[in-house]
Amino acid sequence: MFTGSTRPAWYDAGTPLIPSLHQPALVAEHMAAHLDDHLDEHLDDPRAWQAGGGMPACRTPPDAALAAWLAGSGLAPELFGPRPGLLSPAQWLALLARAERSLAAPDTAFELGRMLLPGHHGAASQALAQAAHLGEALHLLQQHAARLSPLLTPRLVLAGPEAVLLWTDAVGLGAQRGFVVDLMMAAVVGMAQWLGGERLPWRLCFNRVAPRRIEQHQAYLGSALRFGCHVDAMILPRELLQRRWPAAGQVGAAARRAARHAADAETAALPRSLLALLHEHLHQQLWPRGPASAHGNPMDEMSGLPGDGLNPAPAVPAPLPAPGQPCTLEHAAAALGTSPATLKRRLAAEGTHFQAELDQVRSHLALYLYRYRGADNAQVAQALGFADVPNFRRSFKRWTGLTPQSLRTGLISPGPAPWPAAAG
Repeated sequence: MFTGSTRPAWYDAGTPLIPSLHQPALVAEHMAAHLDDHLDEHLDDPRAWQAGGGMPACRTPPDAALAAWLAGSGLAPELFGPRPGLLSPAQWLALLARAERSLAAPDTAFELGRMLLPGHHGAASQALAQAAHLGEALHLLQQHAARLSPLLTPRLVLAGPEAVLLWTDAVGLGAQRGFVVDLMMAAVVGMAQWLGGERLPWRLCFNRVAPRRIEQHQAYLGSALRFGCHVDAMILPRELLQRRWPAAGQVGAAARRAARHAADAETAALPRSLLALLHEHLHQQLWPRGPASAHGNPMDEMSGLPGDGLNPAPAVPAPLPAPGQPCTLEHAAAALGTSPATLKRRLAAEGTHFQAELDQVRSHLALYLYRYRGADNAQVAQALGFADVPNFRRSFKRWTGLTPQSLRTGLISPGPAPWPAAAG
């Protein structure tokens, strides 16, 4: 768990990591305001005067109201005021769950999400607010995910004419996963609209069934929604990443570089998510860097944001991968600097296991190869380390509920979904 220093090599759901005065404080302040508004409505009710014998009921101070709301959470109100501290992702999730229950409104995730980015979360937020365009902002979000998005890991994938922001779990989210996905998608959509001065044509894919009512999703995220996908992803035309934001001219390049350097210094000591590190290792095992593939990982083959601009798409795409290295629990544990037993135990604590994470990485790579590289079954099977195509077909159907052939047919049919959708 440690790599020769006193800081953890990774974080999981129980790691104290999130400053209480950053994103959690925004939710606490929002709840305090909600409690205050609710009390105002109560005092405007004549029954409140009757209950007080002709005088309005005594108003509860905001701090006391917040303390009452936090009762039983294990979090002291002082964490959001005079005595700040660090919350674990599990505590942050519990705070969000408490807010969701208290507000009991269909737009809670979206309203809270719109407050989060760029936010006021130290140097990382400042660099985000000074980004010249969306591409730079998404790169910063990805680079400083431990500070800006500690519950979900964002991964920017640039392939041909499309830019895809892929979301995977940073910690075990359990039943709250849908809420957190909505939260972070709303955060990115809201940030892009605020800093860019326009609403962008996002196409959004959700790895869950559609809710009974999607009006709130449409109001906050747009109408191009697809549920029942095998990924949680936000898709845009790639050209929009480089469109300069209106405020970009007000901040010089030197000031932006200074803000990025300050963010780098601030977050350098932060650990990365265990699940993110595991996925990165598995990607590298499946498609290792080498002379045959100058771009390395297929999901990153056209990504990167040196300085203020995006790398141009290469004239010739990187070759399809040769068979990678074995993807085993033992190899992964060694790469992460721990024992197989410890890694297995840590993954179980996050509500998952090694095979489930390997299957997810393989399914994402398969979808990528089909969608963006036009690979056939044999090429995908070889890239993912399967000995033969029949074994790959069986595994693919277990991952997605579809056969490779039915998926490929859907991809070439008129008006395909941005990413393949589940059967049924």
